[in-house]
Amino acid sequence: MSDRLTDRLNEILPKITSDDFLTSRGLGNEIAFYIFDYTPPQELRVRDHVRFLLEHIPRQKPYLRVEYVHLFELVIDHLKDRKLLGRSFRMPIQPAALMHKAILETGDDVRVFVEELRRQLEEALAAGKRIRIG
Repeated sequence: MSDRLTDRLNEILPKITSDDFLTSRGLGNEIAFYIFDYTPPQELRVRDHVRFLLEHIPRQKPYLRVEYVHLFELVIDHLKDRKLLGRSFRMPIQPAALMHKAILETGDDVRVFVEELRRQLEEALAAGKRIRIG
């Protein structure tokens, strides 16, 4: 029997290896990247699936370079760079919308994170690194 997480995980490989995704068709000339959200209790299953993807993507598309960017680590690094990490830990746990508001109140725009992600992806690709999906 399949659960919703398994169904979602099984959709990733065909999506990210599709010609539409790889040629950024329908993305307005943007870099194609795939973000997968999940709850903390699902972390271990998702990690296992990321390993599966990293093994199977080169088999299906040997020419494809893949880089894995862990958004949580990206945000932590960003907060460290801004010297806001300690302050963020003192904040009460809040729903995502309130966290978004808190980030904006620090003077940043969420686009900063997206641009940093784009920069890291472009840098990795320019350096010939593989892109991991996670």
